[in-house]
Amino acid sequence: MKFLSNMIETIAEGIGKKVSYEVVEEKDSTTLMDAIVHILRNSLVESKGERLNAGKSEIGKIKVSLNNKNLSISIEDDGRGIDHSIITKKEMAKGITPTLYFLKKK
Repeated sequence: MKFLSNMIETIAEGIGKKVSYEVVEEKDSTTLMDAIVHILRNSLVESKGERLNAGKSEIGKIKVSLNNKNLSISIEDDGRGIDHSIITKKEMAKGITPTLYFLKKK
């Protein structure tokens, strides 16, 4: 998907980050694009300095797999992970029950 390739390259270049990526697409997966764009942007926030300080390569890795048949998105990256406190604050500000509440109930 050329759009994703261009977006990843543009964002990475804009923040001075080198990244290798792979986009695996099945049929027409454009209905998932908004969510994918959001997740990919979040995958690119770790700076070169943060990566090097964490003992990682300066080149981040992202793999995107799209499957419209099952409406699934799988995005893997080797970044610092998700700050659940930020997500919880945003959810609470919007009146949404925090996701971590459901994860802890299991």
